[in-house]
Amino acid sequence: MTPRSALKDGVILLALATISISQPMLDLYGKNLEIFATAKISKLEVAFFIFVVALLPAIIALVIQIFVGLVSLRAARIVHYCFVGLFCFIFGLAVTRQLGLSLDILAFFMSIVLGASITAAIVLKATVRTFVSYVGALAPLLVIVFVVQIQPVFGTTNQKIVSSAVTVTTPPIVLIVFDESPLFALLDSQGNINAERFPGFAKLASFSTWHRNATAVSQHTTQAVPAIFTSNIPKKGDKPFLSVHPDNIFTMLQGSYPINGYESVTSLCPIKVCASTNPIDLERLNASRLKTFLKDAGVVFGHRILPQSLRNNLPAIGESWGRFSVNEGASDQTQKVKKIGADDKFDMTRVGGPFFQLRMFNEAVDRLVDSKTNTATILHLIAPHRPWLMLPDLRKSTASPFLGDLNLTTGSNTRVDLQRYLYQLGAVDSMISSLIKRMQKANQWDKSLVIITADHGISFEPGIMKRSTDFSNAGQVTDLFTIPMFIKMPNQVAGRLDDCAVTNLDLLPTIMEVAKVSTQVPMEGVSLRDQCPVRPKRLVTTTKTSSLIESSFSKVLERSDRYAQWVTREGTVNKVAGLADYVGLLGTKIETTQKSLAVTAWHSEIIKQFKDIRPGLGQITPAVIYGDIDIASDLPTGTNGLILIDGKVAGVIDELSGAKAGKLEFIAVLDYTLLTPGRHQVSLVIDNSNSDNSDYELVGSLVE
Repeated sequence: MTPRSALKDGVILLALATISISQPMLDLYGKNLEIFATAKISKLEVAFFIFVVALLPAIIALVIQIFVGLVSLRAARIVHYCFVGLFCFIFGLAVTRQLGLSLDILAFFMSIVLGASITAAIVLKATVRTFVSYVGALAPLLVIVFVVQIQPVFGTTNQKIVSSAVTVTTPPIVLIVFDESPLFALLDSQGNINAERFPGFAKLASFSTWHRNATAVSQHTTQAVPAIFTSNIPKKGDKPFLSVHPDNIFTMLQGSYPINGYESVTSLCPIKVCASTNPIDLERLNASRLKTFLKDAGVVFGHRILPQSLRNNLPAIGESWGRFSVNEGASDQTQKVKKIGADDKFDMTRVGGPFFQLRMFNEAVDRLVDSKTNTATILHLIAPHRPWLMLPDLRKSTASPFLGDLNLTTGSNTRVDLQRYLYQLGAVDSMISSLIKRMQKANQWDKSLVIITADHGISFEPGIMKRSTDFSNAGQVTDLFTIPMFIKMPNQVAGRLDDCAVTNLDLLPTIMEVAKVSTQVPMEGVSLRDQCPVRPKRLVTTTKTSSLIESSFSKVLERSDRYAQWVTREGTVNKVAGLADYVGLLGTKIETTQKSLAVTAWHSEIIKQFKDIRPGLGQITPAVIYGDIDIASDLPTGTNGLILIDGKVAGVIDELSGAKAGKLEFIAVLDYTLLTPGRHQVSLVIDNSNSDNSDYELVGSLVE
């Protein structure tokens, strides 16, 4: 090949790679800058990402063609046309994906036809080749546009900090913002914090002021967290970066306090201010972090172009803000038991997800209690946010298939989502207990201002989206915008209730007043130290619209009562595995006298996980079981299945009620306390009991 012909072929390959790969990816990432805030990658890593997406596919194709050309020019032309066809086929996949074709065969057929047509036109028509060559000019243009788009990610602020000096009376500050945590989940039947189920939150309430009429200002994390950290209503199009929000809690306090901060999906803290608290240096190339980011990009690209059947084999991308490609957030139905040694207990937490949040929490508390000076500990943790994998005893539950953001109206998946959420909330409760205990032991608790809250909630209302809202469903609005808010003032020793109309915009003004730090920055919230805001309606916003909502604690109680119809509020947190009518049976022995003829067998791919359960942080525990059941004859309404662990009731399958003969898919949550270390026998019993007598029929042991 001559240099001139190689250049011509390279331009054509670059043009086709641009329209098939570069443009879709750079456009997607440029419009979703929150991805970079979550990934916490450096400028060098972003530059490498741009190179991989914008140039590397064409370079690889051209280099292979050139090397083949050293042997045979004819073979080089064939290789060139093969790469042209490949890029055109990928472009065809992207087009059919945008058309929303549900039939995979049709999608592939149309992609092949479209790709082959473009390839043939390029091979046969000089004018087409010339036109495609001109399209190659899009590559540098796209890169320039993308670089401009991502400027907020790495922008800084030259803001002058206006604050007072630290005095001896300035207290330590602790602000922890949890994620996706509605208030209703913490309540018992009397409207108190459920002390038996969540002793950590109950202990927190006994020392602090529980603002039980508190609301969030947004149900979208990248709006809600900056709103908390700036005390300003989110504006449409705002991004969660320092360059967009220069006046925030970190910049306001950095002149008065050492900052002990961690942000999971925002980047408001100046790098140098929070550098000592970040697990990875954000100013240098980190190969492991870059590898994870590029893997995620591959997963995202697959979801962008592939037909449904192939997308089903990819990790889910709707449950977290990133790190989809790692096992912790995956919805893999065939997870293998991972043995974790005592010295490796945090290995699994270095890639993200709820266990990574636990690591960040523990490290922040370490710095807090070890500090010789008063610090400002400011954390936003993605917990108990999805994926719901962490058990209350900090083992790792099996993941179940991700079914999207819509709460289904049929089957048990929506109820199971609530049960799994409550398990992970139990893990958060243990974190609260640990925080209080460790701060008390270090003599930090009494003197500190401690605020525990959430950025927004989540809804499990069937037929409604978990997070997206148009404000038409009052119950969903209550779920999304009423949040836990506990404020323990310095030297506060007794808990109290407060029903003032507060929002999480009020937290920063409260912190500034208690910390005696002055600022000229305008804030839309008010200090709650001595004020009781009167707001008949409170402004809330989504990424699309805003609304004024009425909220009261009585509405939260109604939501708690609503969900208690599915999952009992009675008992310790392991009791969420039982449906409301079966909670009394959990943990009890069941005797059967006959074999079931209607239900003949049950199957699950995770059967092997019951053969070697291990104790300890992050060890996989099959607390969620799913599979299918063989039904020989139609079952009457009211029939339920009881899952037994070593003969004791551990969970309930209610999909059997009124089921028809054939294969039936099921999913159920198990009492994790029965899954002790060692090997366990798992069996299924059919409950045909009525009000007069108990009637149980044995199906048999779980099979693969």
